[in-house]
Amino acid sequence: MAGSETESAGDARKVLVLFNRRAGARDAEQQVEALCGALVQRGMHVERLETLAEVERANEEFGAGRLRGVVAAGGDGTARAVLERTVRGVPIALLPLGTENLLARFCKIPRDPEGVARIVEAGYSRVLDAARANGQLFLLMAGIGFDAAVVERVHTKRQGHITHWSYVKPIWDEIRSYEYPELEIGADGGPGTTAMPMVNCCRWAFVCNLPCYAVGLKFVPEANPSDGLLDVCMLRKGSLWNGLRYLAAAWMGRLQSLSDCQVVQGESITIQSRWPVPYQLDGDHGGMLPLRIEAVPGRLRLLVDAEAKFG
Repeated sequence: MAGSETESAGDARKVLVLFNRRAGARDAEQQVEALCGALVQRGMHVERLETLAEVERANEEFGAGRLRGVVAAGGDGTARAVLERTVRGVPIALLPLGTENLLARFCKIPRDPEGVARIVEAGYSRVLDAARANGQLFLLMAGIGFDAAVVERVHTKRQGHITHWSYVKPIWDEIRSYEYPELEIGADGGPGTTAMPMVNCCRWAFVCNLPCYAVGLKFVPEANPSDGLLDVCMLRKGSLWNGLRYLAAAWMGRLQSLSDCQVVQGESITIQSRWPVPYQLDGDHGGMLPLRIEAVPGRLRLLVDAEAKFG
C-alpha cells in the first residue's frame, strides 16, 4: 500500500472547505452544502472558503493545533492549489467534484459527502510524495507534448465547468496541427537508479508520481507515490498513427513492451526542446519548456479511509 502508516488528527475540530466553482460536477453546490452539514453534525467547526487566497489561513489554524483538515472540493487541480498554499503537514481531504478526480480515485476517496465527512471525522491520514515543476507543485503527473497542447487549448477557451466533451474539439485541432517536436530529457538518479544523459529522440513524455492518467490510462503502472522518485515514460515516435498505437498499448497494459518506449526513474528530471512545447501538470496548463521537475518526498498529508487499499 502506498503512503506512510496511518496517523491520527487528534482532537482538532476546525475544518476549512474550499469550493472550486469551476469544478465539473453539476450539483457541486449541493454536494458542498451536504458535506458542511454532515461535518457540523459530527461536531466540527466548519468554515467555507471561496477564494484560494483564504486557504493560507489553514496554516495559522494548523500551527495553533485547531485544524482537523482542509477539504479541497473540486478536481485534481483544486487539490494541487490547496497543497500549493499550505505548509507541510496540513491535513487535506478531498470532495471529488472534478472531471477525472484521479487522486481521489487512486486513494479510494468516496464521491458522496457523507463518506468524506466520515473520513474527516476519523482523522486518519497517509503521507504521499509530490513533485515540483519550475516551482509549481503537482501530485499526479506532468505531460509534455501532444496532450499538453490539448490541455493548453482547453485552458485558453475555458469559461466555466468542463467535461470530457470539452476536449473533443481541442483534440481534433491538435491532430490536424501538432508537429511532434523532439524532446531532450535527462534524469538525475536516486537510490537504485542511474543518471541518464540527454535523450534526443523522444516525441512524447510523461513524468509520473502516481500511476493513473485520464480515462483509465496508465503510462507507468508501477509508479509509487511514496518512494521519493519520479517515473519518466518516453515515447520516441511522433505522428497520429504512433499516438494511437501508444494509447492502445497503454490501455491494454502493454506500453512498456514496445521497443520505442523507455521508462526511467530519477529524483529530478530535466526536459527541453529547440521548439516551443507546452507542458501540463495534473491536467492543467503549466507553461512552456524548458522544465525541471524534482520529487518532493512526503509533501502531501491526505485524509483517507484507514482501511483503503490504494491503486
